[in-house]
Amino acid sequence: MGYLTESAAMVKNAEEVLNTIYSTNFTQFLQGLGLPVLGTWYNFNSTMSKTDNGTEDIDHLLGRESPVRYNKILNMPVYGLPKDMNPEITAGEGGLLDMNMELEVVVLPNAFKPQPYDYFLYKFGGEFNTRSVLFRINNVNVTTIKSNSYYKCNMAMIEIDDDSQLSMLETQVVKTYRTDLDRIGTNDNCFIEDTVFEKIHAVEALADDLLDQYIQLFYSARYNCFIYKPSLDDNMEYDPYLSNFIIHSHMAETKKNSITTVVFDQDVDFPALYNMTFFRAIETRKTRDIPKNLYVQPYPFTRKTVNPFAYWGEDYAYKLVVNRDDENLGIGSKYQDYSFYSNIMLDDEKGLNPIEASIVRYFNSQEDIKLFNDDDLTWLEDNVLTYKQYHYMLIPITILLLRKYATALRDSY
Repeated sequence: MGYLTESAAMVKNAEEVLNTIYSTNFTQFLQGLGLPVLGTWYNFNSTMSKTDNGTEDIDHLLGRESPVRYNKILNMPVYGLPKDMNPEITAGEGGLLDMNMELEVVVLPNAFKPQPYDYFLYKFGGEFNTRSVLFRINNVNVTTIKSNSYYKCNMAMIEIDDDSQLSMLETQVVKTYRTDLDRIGTNDNCFIEDTVFEKIHAVEALADDLLDQYIQLFYSARYNCFIYKPSLDDNMEYDPYLSNFIIHSHMAETKKNSITTVVFDQDVDFPALYNMTFFRAIETRKTRDIPKNLYVQPYPFTRKTVNPFAYWGEDYAYKLVVNRDDENLGIGSKYQDYSFYSNIMLDDEKGLNPIEASIVRYFNSQEDIKLFNDDDLTWLEDNVLTYKQYHYMLIPITILLLRKYATALRDSY
């Protein structure tokens, strides 16, 4: 009963996934079907199988010798199955137990095509009384509910609280997929190969972890903005261009929560000044917008009525203002003066860390799936952010690119 040892964990995971389903708007797309349950679907793989589905030589044949191969789909929602069922088990001739349960369930449209001789594994119950039921699909029909086409599948229970047939079925699995809940109810493919699915979520988790570190270092809940002090003795510096980029890129927004910041003290010149920064170049993805001879000067908020930090006693907070110094007069200090700009122009990653290398790739390729490699991800996971201007300015860009990379991985299916 090896598969049953994981039942409690699967049931708990199913509850978490269902909560996610209920919190999304895709259930409105499936009105009239009730609420789904989650299970594992074994779908006939016509490419890898050595026989046509439905022929008599595969009937009741499970195990390595079977000519049939299956795709395994995890967290598959189906409709019409009771959340907690009561299978009818009766004693037949010779004291053998007969299992009597046939059900008709509905499978999502635009998902996959269920086939006769597919299998569905459903685990239910609580953490300490988990039940496991394996069904075989007998026939499949197409039905229409509210102008949408669905698969209606008749299935019969063939195994309960045992794994003898399931163990044989597992030997026929050639690919494993997971259901991507973000795509349910859309025209996109709902299923992603298991290894890719795990990588996508690992990248998304990495982006969220970097965001958490960034917030801990640079976000002030008191002022509702991201701020930086060059040293403990210096006055607080507020960078409106960075704040504007964070808002534009939705960097501080996640599925669980978000931070809504504001750009303080904008004037009519602000858009033109923002367009001179490297943040604007990231938005346009054009090398011509990478800044040259860009300087910055700190200006104090001159009156407490316009100083958003004065309420908390910061009389000497400074706002950064950029200017272009094409004549090299040295007005202010260099702003966003990074040596890797030349690498962008030459499309050369040599000697760069993954933060910089990903930016070079971003400008030189329109394929977001090339932004990072596995070594880059490991480097980013192992490195801890520090309170320095380099991370203050560049990590929001890294988070944006990680999310673009995760989206590209998902769109590759």
